[in-house]
Amino acid sequence: MSFINYEKKIINCKILYCGPSKSGKTTNISYIHDFLNTGNTGNFSSQQLTSETLLYDFLPINIGKNNGYETHFHLYTLPSHNLFNSSIDFLFRGVDGIIFVADSSLERLDDNIEAFDMLKSELSKANKNLKNTPIVFQWNKRDLPNICDSNLLSKNINSENLPEIETEAISGKGVFDSLKLMMKFILINHKDLVDGEVL
Repeated sequence: MSFINYEKKIINCKILYCGPSKSGKTTNISYIHDFLNTGNTGNFSSQQLTSETLLYDFLPINIGKNNGYETHFHLYTLPSHNLFNSSIDFLFRGVDGIIFVADSSLERLDDNIEAFDMLKSELSKANKNLKNTPIVFQWNKRDLPNICDSNLLSKNINSENLPEIETEAISGKGVFDSLKLMMKFILINHKDLVDGEVL
């Protein structure tokens, strides 16, 4: 749940990017940082070992005022390996929305399924589920050869018919569509708390 400071009129929201290893989670928020690097974002920090994200990436974004509340979104990536359980517990604590980044490569279908099963397990540990947590699916790397049909990805991962967006994170295609949709879902959830229209 977002932290809302009613006295100072500030909302802080957490969005978590999940998915299998090298699916494009870090590429997403790196692209967002580079594109918005005009004072609206804080420092992009990444703690890595070789090419794998072992802790997490973090990017804060200030989208200005919404209904009179200064609104901040904190973007995190979930590590691809369960090496630091304390980090994973922290990332799921108070999460407001999930962007699941699937690798569209046909040979990565099982990896996507495994990563989504892990996501459901971690949500359950945090007393959350697919129905009370906004989720947007990214079918990423659509520019590569030998990719899964989007219907195959939907059938194996998105049984709840949640929103899906085809993306190419390295070029930025669909990256902001995913983020804006997630921001809208989160702010709609807070509509009763801050009273007014969203985005």
